[in-house]
Amino acid sequence: IAGALLYYYWFTTTQLFSFIVFIAFLSPVLLFFAQWLRKVIRNVSNANYDNTMRMNLIASTCMTSCFITLIVLKYFG
Repeated sequence: IAGALLYYYWFTTTQLFSFIVFIAFLSPVLLFFAQWLRKVIRNVSNANYDNTMRMNLIASTCMTSCFITLIVLKYFG
């Protein structure tokens, strides 16, 4: 839902490039989640705290980098 709202916002404000940047930075998170899901389907013990925190670290790093990039592009690009 959040992605759809961001798309709508950036589309209506003619900033669709920002959505493309967002998707580019979100892709490592989606790839990790897909790999992790495949491991969990094979072995439920992979649904553990360490993998959860690894996903959290990847997601927070990517999203912070995304929004810093958007700020830099807006004001300095």
